[in-house]
Amino acid sequence: MATGKRARTLTLAGIVLLFASSTLVPSADATAPQPFDVPDGMEWDPSIGQFRSDLIERDAAVAAELGADYGVTLGRLRVQEAIGKAAEALGSTYPETFGGLHWDEGLTLVGQFKGEAPGAASRILDGLGVDWKVQSVKFTGQEINEQRDRIRGALDGMQFTDSVMAIDPRDQRIMVTIADRASASRIALDELTQAIEQLSSVPVSIDVVDGPAMVPLTVYGGAELDASALEGLECTNGFNVVSGSGTTGLATAGHCDLPNGPAFYWDWYHGVYHYTTYKHKYVGSWGDFGWYTTTYIETDDFYHNNTGALRDVSSVMPNFGVGFPLNYYGRASKTEFSSNVGYFVDNYVCVYNAGVTGGDSGGPVYWGGSAAGYIMGLANISGSWRMCFSQARLITNALLVTVKTN
Repeated sequence: MATGKRARTLTLAGIVLLFASSTLVPSADATAPQPFDVPDGMEWDPSIGQFRSDLIERDAAVAAELGADYGVTLGRLRVQEAIGKAAEALGSTYPETFGGLHWDEGLTLVGQFKGEAPGAASRILDGLGVDWKVQSVKFTGQEINEQRDRIRGALDGMQFTDSVMAIDPRDQRIMVTIADRASASRIALDELTQAIEQLSSVPVSIDVVDGPAMVPLTVYGGAELDASALEGLECTNGFNVVSGSGTTGLATAGHCDLPNGPAFYWDWYHGVYHYTTYKHKYVGSWGDFGWYTTTYIETDDFYHNNTGALRDVSSVMPNFGVGFPLNYYGRASKTEFSSNVGYFVDNYVCVYNAGVTGGDSGGPVYWGGSAAGYIMGLANISGSWRMCFSQARLITNALLVTVKTN
């Protein structure tokens, strides 16, 4: 997949600069602060020159433009944070019976339990203020995760290294995608299926596909990171971060091909470059993250579309369930997308749709003012490409920094 690198034409004070054919680089004093820090829970809308607080209504409108039901999306968004916290509480309190929470059609929530829902669990769900029902299931969420890990170990042992292991919680199924029929021909598909099914009592479906099973998308949250002033867009940056000592910085995907030294942050809306300094990156079980400092103290704001609308980060999403609506944005596609959570691949979360392209990696995934994650790439799940992202809450585990929210 293309990396999204391209020539860039800039118009600053009436002067056109073409970096692809010029040796011009930004001067050391080219950095400049943003004009303001957006207040908590708000967005600055340059089209009207005002702050606004109807963030989730705007997110629902984006989803509606892409074919979703506006009322259903808005209703889910209003209780999404509370449902995430409820799922976290139920999982820690009832690990031996709790399967998970996901949306059914419309605004009916499904609580999965082995047997009856405990009385205290019912009271937690009643407190959400939505219609809900119990689905009796065979496995807990913890049991499915354990069996997925067992299958992954077996595939690694058979040298099927390019594979995707997704969980569809709705029907408690593990969905395996293995890349390249040539490598898979070493063992017949029916033999492979039989071997995997013997390892897991959870239902398993297996697809073998030509080409890769997962594609990373290497290309003030929602702005651009350049490998150099000449090479142009490499990745999109997501939500800014802060270390335990109070050092602020910007974050993106860890797989981005940025040098471990000077790189450039391009604020496309204000026409400003910032020098960046590489701090650390991590690509592994927690997710796909990297962070850099600049010469400025970063705010907790991010761009989420091409108008320069700047939104405040007021919280970090604590949990995810199937059907949760999310929006996402990258500077290569230059499009604000909307989709719903569909699958879980280890600690990555995947939505039903794709839309993104090379260069969108690291871009913000969000709803309202809540940071959900950083775009990682595309995974082939059940025969279709799905956008997958690293969970923003796990950047602390990976890099010992946290998403900046104030």
